[in-house]
Amino acid sequence: MKATVFVKMSERFPGKHRFLVRGKQIIDYELEKIRLSGCFNEVIVISKDRYLTTKNARIINDTTNGTLINSLLFALEEEMDFMAFAGDMPLVSPEFIRKMCEVYNGRPVVPRWKNGKIEPMMAIYNRTIVQDLKTYINSGKKSLREFILNSDFETIDIPQTKEMEYCFFNVNYPEDLMEVENLL
Repeated sequence: MKATVFVKMSERFPGKHRFLVRGKQIIDYELEKIRLSGCFNEVIVISKDRYLTTKNARIINDTTNGTLINSLLFALEEEMDFMAFAGDMPLVSPEFIRKMCEVYNGRPVVPRWKNGKIEPMMAIYNRTIVQDLKTYINSGKKSLREFILNSDFETIDIPQTKEMEYCFFNVNYPEDLMEVENLL
């Protein structure tokens, strides 16, 4: 299985994936932790940021128009199955990634919090959903969460720990960099 990290252009914090914390790009912290899980034969970045560079993954230019759901469909048409990650989560847990990969049995897998909220940008996707996803997108819908909740995804419960809250922490604003630095 491959890991696929999605990098979109941020309006709130442009270029956030390239910002340095302790001398390293935010995305490189994430890519290293993904590799540390030992689950993937390749790590790919699908990026709308043409200035992004890294030695930790192969970068594919995302030329899709539209939202993240369009980028996900693009990736599914290119790859058989993969675990998706948002490119702004430098504190992902290699242990939880391993647990998700162990649960995977051919059905897509999405993590779920105790309150029922799901995390679609740290989920396992495969070609079994391509046709349904195309139909969903062609109907004008754009919510990845809604699509998943109405599809046949396996769920894995997210442990209610501080580490797991950090695992899903997204860098959205410049001040988030300070929090990441304190947590590394």
